[in-house]
Amino acid sequence: MINLKQSELYNCRRFIEDEDLLVVNAGNRDRDWDHLQKWIENCIDVERADRSEEMDMVSLQGHASRTIIKDAYQSAVIANAKTIARSLADCGLQVAVDPAIGFTATHRVLLYVEYGSGPQVARQLEENNIICNCQTGPADQSFSASGMMRMGIAEMTPFGMGKEGLDELAQILRDPIVDGMDAKAEVTALRQNYLGLNDCFRDADAENQMETILTSLQSSFASSNRDRAMTPGEKEKSTV
Repeated sequence: MINLKQSELYNCRRFIEDEDLLVVNAGNRDRDWDHLQKWIENCIDVERADRSEEMDMVSLQGHASRTIIKDAYQSAVIANAKTIARSLADCGLQVAVDPAIGFTATHRVLLYVEYGSGPQVARQLEENNIICNCQTGPADQSFSASGMMRMGIAEMTPFGMGKEGLDELAQILRDPIVDGMDAKAEVTALRQNYLGLNDCFRDADAENQMETILTSLQSSFASSNRDRAMTPGEKEKSTV
């Protein structure tokens, strides 16, 4: 994926300067905390705190969640993938797949680089704070000799990046890949425009939404408890 790096912990989110928020699966909380403790125990000037009891997480699940994600997030990701693929092609880079379909029908964009240079290009981009993967192509003999880059835009879509930002990003990508230029300053400047997650409740709206969710949950629990307390005959009457 394309990830404009904010910190050395790539899955972190930074909302406050010098502070990262790492969100993990609630079921793996203890295991992940133990792993994190071991991973950074030798780091200097790093403070860590488990704030799980101070925060709430809401997970979008169930049959309707697939429709919601497909209609909003998924469609935005695919549109952005097509946008950056076209922008990369306009910058003179060789994008794989047919341009007639917008180069891609998924979140993924494949980009040809020189034969065997995929790992080197990936390292060069990482030095410029851009994280993406090298990819073996049909003519490549091994992953270490890959001549393609695999790019996905799913990471930056929730931060609100659209056509304007993606056009700029395509040019930034071109400079290190084609000319070997340093683009770290440009990446940093671009990233400053996309620091806030769009699909989040904020301030007073968060309190209102949580109140609505809690009310709905309480109603669902009450209804479920009533159903469990009913006899088979009462249930049959209630469904007539």
